Amino acid sequence: MYSSYSSGSSYTDASGYVSSSYSGGSSKTKIELCPDNRFTFAASSDYSFDAEGGFGGTSSSDYGRGQWKLVTIDENLTQIVLLYDSGNESSYDLTYEDEETRLNGSRYFVTEAKEFW
Repeated sequence: MYSSYSSGSSYTDASGYVSSSYSGGSSKTKIELCPDNRFTFAASSDYSFDAEGGFGGTSSSDYGRGQWKLVTIDENLTQIVLLYDSGNESSYDLTYEDEETRLNGSRYFVTEAKEFW
């Protein structure tokens, strides 16, 4: 069901929030699935706060490459499995709900992947 939809696609999740006038943050995750079954993964997040008695912030990032594959669990669930060159593995439940693509329940925007190598 998803094989032609996934190959050569880029999945991006970007979100931001402000919990009060003194704190907020943002995060972005991008997974590019290349036609040769290679992928790139990049994630970053930034958070800051300003509260009585202090202020601060933090940021983090993650990056990886490797092989990807689709695994059909049942007629309603397909997973994107990422096999990192480092030996790590992760998976994302790929669903389509209310005309939105979701990975592990979070909405992702799907565009054409730009990084083919």
